[in-house]
Amino acid sequence: MIKSLQWLAMHGRETLETAALVFSLFFTAVSFRADTKERRISNLMALAGSHRELWLHAGENPKLARVLKPDPDLKKHPVTAAERRFVHLLITHLAVSHAALRHGVLPGLSGLEKDVCHFFSLPIPREVWTWSREFQDPKFVRFIESCLAPE
Repeated sequence: MIKSLQWLAMHGRETLETAALVFSLFFTAVSFRADTKERRISNLMALAGSHRELWLHAGENPKLARVLKPDPDLKKHPVTAAERRFVHLLITHLAVSHAALRHGVLPGLSGLEKDVCHFFSLPIPREVWTWSREFQDPKFVRFIESCLAPE
């Protein structure tokens, strides 16, 4: 008991400082985790807002009515400048989203591959992708191409 008191007298301050440091590191880690979760949700909400704006624009613009059609005659009526610009904006939006997912800034998006596959199976998006892919990040190109690869 006397030795314990002697040790505490000699090392009490150091022990207390160490305990305070460990507690503060633990508190910082818990706060950091909560902040990260909050930021990821905030980023997801911003992404959803951008997505909504793009598609609202498409719905209100009759020049973009063919983009989601499964059978436009591209020989007779090639992709228009407005369609190319809109699909390229969607590709850019998707590329940014993909980068955010890769870097852990966004939580996983279930069904993304299926959505990408469906969208790029349509003639106009597929045509624009063929033109746009050379301007994209190689990791993003691999992602899109993997979604388009036959199973």
